[in-house]
Amino acid sequence: MMPNYKEINVIGVSMEVPDSDINVTIQSSCSSNYMDNENHVVVYGFDSTNTGLSDLGDALVFAGIRDGISAGSKTVTVDGITINETSNGTCCYSTYFGHKNIFIATDDEDTLVHIVKSLNENGNVSKNTDENHS
Repeated sequence: MMPNYKEINVIGVSMEVPDSDINVTIQSSCSSNYMDNENHVVVYGFDSTNTGLSDLGDALVFAGIRDGISAGSKTVTVDGITINETSNGTCCYSTYFGHKNIFIATDDEDTLVHIVKSLNENGNVSKNTDENHS
């Protein structure tokens, strides 16, 4: 059974995630995240537009999480969307809208595909649909 979805906004990029009582957490002026333990969904966003020295830690955390989960994964295509799947069943996807970087991880392929298809920044579609750091 597919969950109900709600729209959230992470660093200016909207997307539909499973409807729960979880909200986006702003970590700093350039990063925010969404963690839904009930539905096993994690979204990290990092906007490098005005990154200063104080934001380098956030940039490193973002890249470390994205690359760490993506490492050793295999690339699969589900419903026209190319995603990475790790050996432990985590599905992940990364993309960007200009300087706005988005990384999504979940243990459910269908949920990930739904979120990816709903990504939107002011009417612009993702600029990086094929590069998923395999």
